[in-house]
Amino acid sequence: MNKDESRTSVDREIDQILAKLTPIEYDRILTCTKLLCDRADLGNAGGEGARSQAIEARIQEMRADLQQGSSSEWLYDRVCQELRTGEIMTQTVKRIWEHRYERVPVSLKEFITSGSYLNLRIAPDDVDAKILAALEVLFGHRITDVILAGANLTAKSTFGALALLYEIYLLSCMRDPAKTYGLMRGSNITFLVLVSRQRNIECDLVSVLSHLVSSSKYFTKIFPCKYSARSGLTCRHNIHLYSAASRQQSVLGVGVFSAFLEGFDLFPAGEGPPVGGARTRRRIKKREQLLQAVRMRMTSRFNLAGKLPGHIYLSCLSPYPKEELASLRDSWPRPVHVFDDAALGIDDTAAESDDSALKIE
Repeated sequence: MNKDESRTSVDREIDQILAKLTPIEYDRILTCTKLLCDRADLGNAGGEGARSQAIEARIQEMRADLQQGSSSEWLYDRVCQELRTGEIMTQTVKRIWEHRYERVPVSLKEFITSGSYLNLRIAPDDVDAKILAALEVLFGHRITDVILAGANLTAKSTFGALALLYEIYLLSCMRDPAKTYGLMRGSNITFLVLVSRQRNIECDLVSVLSHLVSSSKYFTKIFPCKYSARSGLTCRHNIHLYSAASRQQSVLGVGVFSAFLEGFDLFPAGEGPPVGGARTRRRIKKREQLLQAVRMRMTSRFNLAGKLPGHIYLSCLSPYPKEELASLRDSWPRPVHVFDDAALGIDDTAAESDDSALKIE
């Protein structure tokens, strides 16, 4: 058997293993592969320090999730062995990516700064650099819940727009996103922006996002997306992004991949509901129900064993003191990423939550 025939035989073996993996198992081995490649790439460049340690910690965390003696472990060990040669896009790494993707997605930083994608110019001390750093933390860890709680409205909208566009970009690189997540062919994959009825449906985030799409080479030529105020953002693979009023009816009939809830103010658990009578308590209860409805819609439509396919972003209109955010983070029932003024290097000022705040049980 010559070298080419041997390679073809190994490719078939790898493809057969990948075909038998569940979506959860594939996500785990793909995440492990990305981390191993990042470690190898960093090692080739002579990089060390905090980033290297963080990658190593994540590798060990993900490695522990692989069942001993399983096909996923075999793939993991094979990737480790191949990467010792110094090459990054090895035979096994390439097959793992090509099982789901038409093209290998670029990193978050390259997606945001490269002229082939969003082409944003980011200076080291710029606010956008802090946003990029926070986004890298979000996409580098298994976090699905995000609280945007700073006073800087522009930063929260920019954070949300960049995060949602990167998620859409990752889906655009897939061969068949619907099949990947266990949906019927042609099923819609929706990014939902829910806004308070007191504000215009055309919220700040959608305005930022539409501007980024219209000026992006990728979203205008390679993976064309059309935006209109009436229908929102429409892309190939039946991917949509649109805004709607914050009510439970808005989440019915669509496969919600990620949701951005704008104007969704919170206050720490254990503090009790804000004083304001029966009307305020009803409003709080409705917001709790809306959050649960969104989460239920996301977990029930996608074949991920109850896990969220994307993220839930809760954008607060009111800033919160550091102590209240710490309490909120500690009491949150799931891993949560908090993006506030501290992440931007801004001194936080004490601010009281208003009567529209939400109690997290």
